[in-house]
Amino acid sequence: MEDSLRSAILAADTSLGQRADIELAEANALWVAAGPGIDVADIWIKGIAGVFDLRVRIVRLGSALEVAIDRGEQSTNWWPRHGAPRMLVSLDEAGQIARATASVGTADEVKTFELGSVSY
Repeated sequence: MEDSLRSAILAADTSLGQRADIELAEANALWVAAGPGIDVADIWIKGIAGVFDLRVRIVRLGSALEVAIDRGEQSTNWWPRHGAPRMLVSLDEAGQIARATASVGTADEVKTFELGSVSY
């Protein structure tokens, strides 16, 4: 851990080639980088509205990235399992287009919305 100008940096490497970096660079801010070999990252945001915790789960899906917000296993007072609000950003490498969609609900009753696309 490194202390410089009130910042803290933590870097971890595994023998399998996985790397993760966490930086607390300024007040109220967290920066996280997950390298190749890390396909799932959970970030818990504690005490939302002073009441409960929310998990932001980021999943690497090949050429796409899914972000879901749930309460983990804390409570059933939320959307059903696998039905939490989520956003998917998929990269079309051949066409160099990124597409974003948002959805909520389970396979029986899922609502999906196209958020847009951009060339890269």
